[in-house]
Amino acid sequence: MKKLSPFLLLILIIGCGGGGGTSGTGSPPTVSTLPATSVSATGGVLNASVTANGLAVSAWFEWGADPALGVYDNTPTQSVGSGASGQLISSSLTALTGGTTYYYRVVASNGVGTSRGTIGSFTPGLRPSVTTLLANSVTTTGATLNGYTTPNGLTTNAWFEWGTDPALSVYDYTSTLTAGSGTVARLASATLVGLSTGTNYYFRVCASNISGISRGTISSFMPGLDSPGPDDPPPSGLWQPASGATPPSGNYVYLISDPGDYIGVGHSYTYTQANAQFSVSATGGHLSTNVTGDESWHGNFQAMTPLTMLQPGYYDSLQRWPFHNPVRGGLDWSGEGRGCNTLTGWFTVDNVTYDTGALTAIDLRFEQHCEGGAPALHGQVHWTSDDNAVPPGPIYPPPSGLWQPAPGATPPFGNYVYLQSDPGDYIGAGQTYTYTQASALLSVNASGGHLSTRIDGDQSWWGDFQAMNTLAQLQPGYYGDLQRYPFHNPVRGGLSWWGEGRGCNTLTGWFIVDNVTYDTGALTAIDLRFEQHCEGGGPALHGQIHWAP
Repeated sequence: MKKLSPFLLLILIIGCGGGGGTSGTGSPPTVSTLPATSVSATGGVLNASVTANGLAVSAWFEWGADPALGVYDNTPTQSVGSGASGQLISSSLTALTGGTTYYYRVVASNGVGTSRGTIGSFTPGLRPSVTTLLANSVTTTGATLNGYTTPNGLTTNAWFEWGTDPALSVYDYTSTLTAGSGTVARLASATLVGLSTGTNYYFRVCASNISGISRGTISSFMPGLDSPGPDDPPPSGLWQPASGATPPSGNYVYLISDPGDYIGVGHSYTYTQANAQFSVSATGGHLSTNVTGDESWHGNFQAMTPLTMLQPGYYDSLQRWPFHNPVRGGLDWSGEGRGCNTLTGWFTVDNVTYDTGALTAIDLRFEQHCEGGAPALHGQVHWTSDDNAVPPGPIYPPPSGLWQPAPGATPPFGNYVYLQSDPGDYIGAGQTYTYTQASALLSVNASGGHLSTRIDGDQSWWGDFQAMNTLAQLQPGYYGDLQRYPFHNPVRGGLSWWGEGRGCNTLTGWFIVDNVTYDTGALTAIDLRFEQHCEGGGPALHGQIHWAP
């Protein structure tokens, strides 16, 4: 066999050594899992650092609810390049479940190998919302700190940071309070004792859940000065309703007036969403209440100027709102054309909750004296935003025994209006009237829940019949306990029949819709009867309308 020359052997060795691609050159990527950012109620952003180590690298994240990531999903692959320095990569996750902990790690691969980072975690959800309130019950050596915390759906703890440093760079903290896991603001309070009289103390409410810590704005107080907030707890012995005097459930306004009280004229009143329309709203430290039922009332309750929200406690030595002392607060309850020129009184907030600054519930009671007099008007307001009760509609079938024309008293056919007046009735003057389209011009029109009737014949009459404000159209049934339209209780309805220069100043009565039909919202037929008493008298005006054009 012919021997190879040394030169040729060297060439063959070099050639063999150069084959086989990149094996044995470069190294796998270097990776580092970083903390998640932009964590929201349902998402977050995963972050990592990847160093390519000179070879083209692709990177992604493995993530899921398994702490070991034995089961996981992958984010889309990202190209990192082939440099020698670390590159930041990120990937957003959305539509996650709040309160669930998610785990993730960065993964990167090049032609040499695949690298996985350490496992990190985050929990979607909002940090608590917090609002620092004023301190109250300030004494010469102590005070009660107050704040609102909203857990935003995650288990939350609250506490106060406090001290003499205005910036609270150095502070003490109170014991931890359980704030729950709801979505409604809850009051947190903590009492400090053993403080130095005349020293300024600073504090803020703090709260934490698995999504992080929230700190409120810094407030201050000085032991030895009068408390800028209400007294909490309120003094014992203040007026409150007798047991059983108020409804057992639902929103209500309850008023009880002493004999000689000008506003309530010595009566008691109870309003619910079944018998009245009322509203409760709060702006800053001011609460307004409006009631429109068989009577109409307006209430205003103003906290002392420093408060931006109503707080539980006793607000005393008050004057008439809005002419009150701003550092104490004010109140005013008026209605039915009656109001105090001057007043003294108090109100107590027994419970109050807010959700992101909006009032969601309140329990408030008050006492008011007009013109420095002894007789008082007392009241209690119980209101929650989640009470969706609505007034009932008309009673159907109508109660038996209510007035209707005697057999044969009305025309046997055709449209008509029939009126029958008792002796002593002011409107009908004790007479009976029958009108048809042969003897008078009859007009019947419906708009929403309102029916208007006009008669031009030997006499002229006008009639108005209004359903309760929850109805968009008249419905068959009995509409009772009515007052004069349009000054009626909106949740009951109203009526008024008048003419010939005569009308009631006030009235009571009812009407019944025996039959009614509509066609695409337009009235096509109605049978209606009614009873009306002027000025609370016994004599009645009765009437029946039959109309079917």
